[in-house]
Amino acid sequence: NGKIYLVAKDQNFNIDIAFNRFNIKPAEAFIAPILTNIRGFLTGNMQLKGTFSQPIITGNAHIDDGHVDVPFIGGSYNLKFLPGKKARISRSMIDFGSIQLEDDNFKTATLKGNIKHKDFKGFELYMEVFGKDFKFFNPSREQSSAFYGTAIGTGTVLIKGPFEMLDVYASIKSE
Repeated sequence: NGKIYLVAKDQNFNIDIAFNRFNIKPAEAFIAPILTNIRGFLTGNMQLKGTFSQPIITGNAHIDDGHVDVPFIGGSYNLKFLPGKKARISRSMIDFGSIQLEDDNFKTATLKGNIKHKDFKGFELYMEVFGKDFKFFNPSREQSSAFYGTAIGTGTVLIKGPFEMLDVYASIKSE
């Protein structure tokens, strides 16, 4: 519900958007190759304002039946927003809130973090994952020549930086 102003210079959009189980697969075009094999359904409310060159999207949403692969670390995870929790979208950030991750051994971890951006360009990731007996890493040699193999343990992994140059910090103890 809203309006689009094609010739206005100061505001092209004033639109309220309600999502009810909207397929998130198209979002992969914006965040691949960092995150791939994205699946799930978005439910929430957002507002689109601003201009074509500087869109402003704000709102709250959560994902049901979510899944994502993280090729950089060889991870494949199911996503579940905790009851009552939602991601918050602001002018310059997507805040994940608190999301439960499930690895392929059905072990869970908690993800907290955000993606910062400037007009949906120049993405920077800040993501902390806290888990117990969780598969944090599983890259093959083809996916990562710097480190490969499986790391299952208890601890924290921090991934941060611009999408083009992510830093990974890990404090994991094998069980």
